[in-house]
Amino acid sequence: MSLWRVAGIAVLAGACVTSCAGRIDPEWERFLAEDEARWQQARADARAVGVETPPDIPEQPLISGMLLWGADIAVITEDFVSDTRRWKHALWILDQDRGILRPFTEVPCASYHDVAHTARLGRLLVCEKGETTQLLRQVDGRWNEVALAPAGQRVRVVADDQHIVLASEQMLVVLSVASFATVASVATPKVGSGVSPSAMLLAEDRLLVGFSAGEFGGGLYRYTLATDVPTLDPVLLLPENVSALMRSDAGAIWATTGLAHMGGVHGGLHRLDGPQPEAITFNNGFEFEPGQVRYQGRSGIELPGLSRLIGLAPGPNAEPMFILPEFGVFELSAGTLVGRYTGVLRFSYLIHDGLAIASSGPVGLVTTPDSEVYVASRSLGVLKLPPTGRQVVQHLFAPRGR
Repeated sequence: MSLWRVAGIAVLAGACVTSCAGRIDPEWERFLAEDEARWQQARADARAVGVETPPDIPEQPLISGMLLWGADIAVITEDFVSDTRRWKHALWILDQDRGILRPFTEVPCASYHDVAHTARLGRLLVCEKGETTQLLRQVDGRWNEVALAPAGQRVRVVADDQHIVLASEQMLVVLSVASFATVASVATPKVGSGVSPSAMLLAEDRLLVGFSAGEFGGGLYRYTLATDVPTLDPVLLLPENVSALMRSDAGAIWATTGLAHMGGVHGGLHRLDGPQPEAITFNNGFEFEPGQVRYQGRSGIELPGLSRLIGLAPGPNAEPMFILPEFGVFELSAGTLVGRYTGVLRFSYLIHDGLAIASSGPVGLVTTPDSEVYVASRSLGVLKLPPTGRQVVQHLFAPRGR
């Protein structure tokens, strides 16, 4: 996200910056000096934990998601194409040996919408080509089309041993794993002006679909897939902005929710495998200035401060791990929160020759089988968290063609 630096510059519209003698107004001079010092400090704070920001590095692609894709960590970025008024998505693989994010080149696609992986099916890829979007499956090193995907700006995919679900902002389609034939389809719930799901999860005969349309709302819906031909009547479980869904090895189902907008902040961790959603922790309030917080409601386990919750991944004890952008990464353990990484994970910096402010916060969380933890930062690449301390390893995007 970026904001034009108009604070202070608006003074030009109604007052002189210079005196009659041509000298710079002292108030304006002091404002410029304080502003410069503030951004130099922000740059130094990021560097202190191992994060480089523009202009010291090239501006990075905007990350929309990150997930395990078999043995790989896949990262999806997005770019709005003004000519077509559509989002174009690119697919990258985290190259841990080289310490970079390299473009995925095995299959040429105009846009890479989403990926998924199961032990039975292997790797799946939603690939836009020309006028159609296809579901591809990798078999013996070759990528084969197995189904057409519904139309939409972005088509998400989730799969298990019985079903594959494809969902855009327009349509939700359920496929049979045995035949890849469509067994049911239904219009996607309209959230906000219409958005693709932010998260999906299959658990036996249930399908959970989450949405987040920012300040325009969100929702978590449950579908029942118990019959041979599911009716796909959605049941609203939570009227919240959904960030992520996860099922633990023990079968517990979790959701993180939240939003921070115009000073208002809310978020929670919810357990979903019971008859009704259970808020393990939830907070709601306003932050007028950094550290100046007024709560409107809190319940469950106490968080270190007012925050939305982002991402979900299994921690070392198979309990849910999630991100609090201003405080770090935490794991639920025996009914309490344990800090896996404590420190701010949102960084601000200047772009466009200092004319605009950019803020890069966390948008995804992945843990690997060997307990490594990665955080996707919206516009600063992927951060590998240290086992101890606060010094992260920043993985940046390789230029195209490398």
